[in-house]
Amino acid sequence: MSQIALIVRHQAKPGMRDALCSVWEHYIKPNASANPGHLACFFCLDSGNDTGVTAFQIFSSEEAKEQFLQSPWYPEYLQKVSEFVAGPPTITSSWIAWSKPQPAAGQA
Repeated sequence: MSQIALIVRHQAKPGMRDALCSVWEHYIKPNASANPGHLACFFCLDSGNDTGVTAFQIFSSEEAKEQFLQSPWYPEYLQKVSEFVAGPPTITSSWIAWSKPQPAAGQA
């Protein structure tokens, strides 16, 4: 089973990045923390751009990623976050070819 990375880039409306962060804290942070298929999650505030937010996530598999995105709370999250973003996010999904540290045996 191959790990997969999901990179999501948002542009907040001017002055709304803190509100966007609050929505993320409420929905994504606890659900990612409790999800065993969510191996890593980084929520980053872009430097030099006070409206940019980048989320970098690693899932144990494509199935784990899809299961997370199909969670019952996810549509509510999307509705709430849409109030604070300037438009749809840029989303990139990538298979992990190499990482540091290396995954434990049987996880790659």
